[in-house]
Amino acid sequence: MTATKTVVIGLGNPYLGDDGVGVQVIRALADRLRGRDSVTVTELPAGGLRLMEAMVGCQRAFVVDAVRTGRKPPGTVMWLLLEDLELSLHCACSHDTSLGWALESGRRLGLDLPAEISVLGIEAARFDTFGEPMSPEVAGAVAEAERALLREIGRGANSDR
Repeated sequence: MTATKTVVIGLGNPYLGDDGVGVQVIRALADRLRGRDSVTVTELPAGGLRLMEAMVGCQRAFVVDAVRTGRKPPGTVMWLLLEDLELSLHCACSHDTSLGWALESGRRLGLDLPAEISVLGIEAARFDTFGEPMSPEVAGAVAEAERALLREIGRGANSDR
């Protein structure tokens, strides 16, 4: 069995409006990546330790989440640096720990964590009302985010084999 080299993780709650955009992107992406043994697609409700654990054994990790910068219009798709993770709604989990701390701890424990971690954020408009569908701007960004991820996953395709 071939070990997974790339993991793509969608964060969020699909029942909280725009908060579910990471999950929606991952669900759309899963069909496109079916059959690629070198890529795993997964959903998580929050970050912290569980997010770090989902990356163990992978060379690359892509995280997709709703963000709130207040500087971009809702639906804007943007690549973030690990230093920008406080903008993500779920990379840091109030019931757990930040992804940065979890990664540092995991590396100190000798866990095999990816050298390359990329975060794709989608600016959210509303994310705290239970049961509301995503705003039209954010729902419209799902396809753009999916294309951005496919491009980046494809750039490392030769190293995934």
